[in-house]
Amino acid sequence: MDAYLEWEKRLIESLTVITTQNIKKVKLIVIEFTNYALIWWDQLVLSKKRNDERPIESWDEMKVIMRKLCIPNFYYRELFQKL
Repeated sequence: MDAYLEWEKRLIESLTVITTQNIKKVKLIVIEFTNYALIWWDQLVLSKKRNDERPIESWDEMKVIMRKLCIPNFYYRELFQKL
């Protein structure tokens, strides 16, 4: 969970200097995937194709999906309590 959030923060900083189309940003992000993340992405893309769903075309859309996978529901509640 913490590793994901750190990775996301670094990625957001990197994406702010890149001025390109959203779909190209998604492709740049996927290039960084390794091991389980790459397998997960391939399965997600395949599943979307099989179900005739549109592909992920933006970083914001991708971030929502990845947070659902990597950040448990209780994390935000605990973070709020710490504040």
